[in-house]
Amino acid sequence: QCWDRVDLNTFTSVAPRAYFTHWLEARPSELAFVEPVRSFTTGKQLVVFSKRARGAGLNEQSRHEPNLNAIQVAALTVPMRPLHNPVLNDGFGFVILAEDGRVLFHSDPEHNLSEDFFAETDQNRRLRALVAARQSEWVNLNYWGDPHRAFVTPMDDLGWSLVTFYDRVAIDTVRTEWFVTAVAFTLIYCALYVLVGIA
Repeated sequence: QCWDRVDLNTFTSVAPRAYFTHWLEARPSELAFVEPVRSFTTGKQLVVFSKRARGAGLNEQSRHEPNLNAIQVAALTVPMRPLHNPVLNDGFGFVILAEDGRVLFHSDPEHNLSEDFFAETDQNRRLRALVAARQSEWVNLNYWGDPHRAFVTPMDDLGWSLVTFYDRVAIDTVRTEWFVTAVAFTLIYCALYVLVGIA
């Protein structure tokens, strides 16, 4: 079916959703499909896990002429709160990307499903190459105009990529504060040592 029940009397079409259309071309051996979506009715972001309903496949005619009503899909929506409202230290973040750079999940939920990470990192060639080649490596990039250090990791089972990053300016500021504090305490200690020695 290609309808989702909103309440007891209202249905909304899910025909455009990838978690439904995916099963038109899916291999028989494929077990499940995952898609982050924004609800048509509430606007909330959810993660949908879907699978072909048991015993509901495509017949030979519908394989050549796909019809959305020719398959049945079972789907389950999950809030995935650790991805939507993560708790991180200032200056650190993560993003889960689709192959085209579309942001699926971001440590700042405002960016979810509404940002092109490649565009916001000035089309960083190394980043794009790592995502395309499914490779893990550190990379320097400018994100929203600020220098960041990032580590790219492929999520092979899903075809996505995980990018963890930190703001180099923020970290350098913290390091400077630590250094200044350490020097200040060292000077205080030396001053006390001298005063005690004189006394």
